[in-house]
Amino acid sequence: AWNDVFVVIGPANILLRDIDAISGDAKAKNRIKGQALAIRAHVHFDMLRFWGVSLARNSTQLGVPYIKVYDVNGQPARLTVKETYDNILADLTTAKILLANVDKSINSSSKRAYFDIHGVNAMIARVNFYAGEFTAAAAAAQEVINAIPIASITEYPGIWKDETVAEVIWAPNYEAAADGYTYENAFFARGNRSSYRPTTDLTALYGAGD
Repeated sequence: AWNDVFVVIGPANILLRDIDAISGDAKAKNRIKGQALAIRAHVHFDMLRFWGVSLARNSTQLGVPYIKVYDVNGQPARLTVKETYDNILADLTTAKILLANVDKSINSSSKRAYFDIHGVNAMIARVNFYAGEFTAAAAAAQEVINAIPIASITEYPGIWKDETVAEVIWAPNYEAAADGYTYENAFFARGNRSSYRPTTDLTALYGAGD
């Protein structure tokens, strides 16, 4: 899990390093840069949740390194939890500004596979929620709720079958033949096999119509 995150962070940092040297429409660049910053923040937040000693917003305990420069030989030190949060929220704040001024829609009415401003607001809400900053979390969440309507009772089951994007904020493409398995065979897509199942204590809580 630790190694895999850098497969995502590395290309994001290369893109952010080089994109301004390429000629092109500023709004098109905003669209690409905003997504790269959001993805970089997202991955570092996952790292913090796994390996941070604390999740308190201003904790001085160890967080994780925040990698902003592509360097194959770099061995950056761990930041504090507070410093890690500061970097995550700074990237998300910049991403939100950029994605509010783009050349074209990032997602379509039938597919939400890419980070757009709604995805960024959702991440801002989630990060702040984990940090215990509930007012900021609620404000960002309200922006998402205002933009993306809740699915109806008839639409809702279709979300899990990829038949609708009602209520969906972000749903990255997943290719079973290429992406293989998730978290060491929690689900092995190519073999259509799960190594785990819910406990009977859990399944007993569900009614026949759930």
